[in-house]
This record gives sequence, C-alpha cells and structure tokens, in this order.
Amino acid sequence: RLAEEIILWSSSEFNFVRVSVEYVTGSSIMPQKRNPDYVELIRARTGTVYGCLMSVLSICKALPYSYNRDLQEVTPHLLTATNISASSVSVMKSIVEKLELNKEEMAKQAQVGFTTATELADTIVRETGVSFRTAHKLVADLVNEGVALKANRGVSEVLNELDAFSTRAIGKKLSARGLTEKKVTDALNIVSSIEKRNIKGGPAKRELRRMIRARKTNLEKDDKLIGLKGEKVRKSLDDLAKEVKRKARIITVMKR
Repeated sequence: RLAEEIILWSSSEFNFVRVSVEYVTGSSIMPQKRNPDYVELIRARTGTVYGCLMSVLSICKALPYSYNRDLQEVTPHLLTATNISASSVSVMKSIVEKLELNKEEMAKQAQVGFTTATELADTIVRETGVSFRTAHKLVADLVNEGVALKANRGVSEVLNELDAFSTRAIGKKLSARGLTEKKVTDALNIVSSIEKRNIKGGPAKRELRRMIRARKTNLEKDDKLIGLKGEKVRKSLDDLAKEVKRKARIITVMKR
C-alpha cells in the first residue's frame, strides 16, 4: 500500500513526492520519463508474499492435530516470504528517507474539494447547539450552491449564506445562535482543522509525534528482544559445535 501511494503521489497528476534518482529508471522512448521501478517491484513482490501465505494455508488445510510431514513443505514458502519481506523493507526504508516532498503542492491541494466542510459542520454543532444532521445539511447546501469553502472566500459571505440556509431550514440565523466570523474562519483553516483532531490515532501534530514515539519504543523493544534471542541461538550453535567435536574425538579414540 505504501508503494502504491508513492507511485501515485509521484505521478505528474499528483506531484506530491519525487523519488530519488537512484531508485528510478528512464524510458527507452520518452526522455523525460522517470519510472519508479524499485517501488513498483516492491509492490509486485507483495503479491509473491501473499502467494506464499496462500500456499501455506492450503498445505495446512484440514490437517489433523500433531505433527504431519506435510509441514515440511511450509519451510520453503516461509523462507521465501521472510527474505522478500526483509529485503523489501530495507530498500523501502532508503526510498522513504530520500523522498523529496513537494509541500507547496500538498498545501495547495489541501484547499481543494471542500476538505474543511466537516470541521465547519462540527463547529456549527458546537457553537449553535443544532444537531449534526442539520449542520451537515446546511454545509452540504453551502457546497452545492457553489460557495467555496476556501481561505480566499470572504468569511462574512460564507456566514451570510449559512444564515440564509438556516433561516429556511430551522427558522433562525446561525449567527443569532452564537456562530461568529472568527469561528467560521477557524473552521475553514486547514491547519486548525487538523490540530483539532487531537484524538488517539488522529492527524494532529501532537498525536502524530506521540504515535511516532510509541512506535520507536516498540521497535527498540523488538530490537532488544531479537538481540537476546540471537544470543541464545548463537550460544546453542556454539554448544552444538562443541558437542559435535567432543563426540568426534570420542569416535576417533574408539576407532584406535
């Protein structure tokens, strides 16, 4: 999914990101073309991993409890999926680290499509006490009538339109029930709208930083756990090697 997003966002239609030159190839026909081949291959290799999963599920289907020789066929698929996943994550890490972000274009597109309409409806509910169903209908009417919810639109005009719609719908102006131009301005602001979503899993900067810290902590714990397990495996292999040598010496002595 991440690979698909990068491919889509790097297209000329979106132009949100630019993949580093070391991870793209040119076209044999079009000089200007930048093909994100590495990302496309990672997207394709996901299908191979899914194929391994389906193979394992099919092998294990209807097996009785206890060990069965069928499970011997699971190992190749497990190793293939593990190797593909590990190498893909390694390459994708470098791709993401070297992505060039077109923040200006992202900010521009964030203003398109009435993205703050939901926040405006929520603000109407909070400030006036009308139901969300009513607020939803009023904002939908506002959008359908072509009153653009953008920063370059006069806030007073937006509020006047809302008052006109609410007068017809509930018989009273929203401004008379507490909705002000300042609140409308705040609701239509992209950054303000995002920051208000400071809930668990939300897009607010503070919450995003919390989630990043939590994931870093989990990664550190996993890394430590893998290190401990790795030490146990290495010790077991060393013990096994010593035991093999010991028995080899015994066999040599017995042969004499």
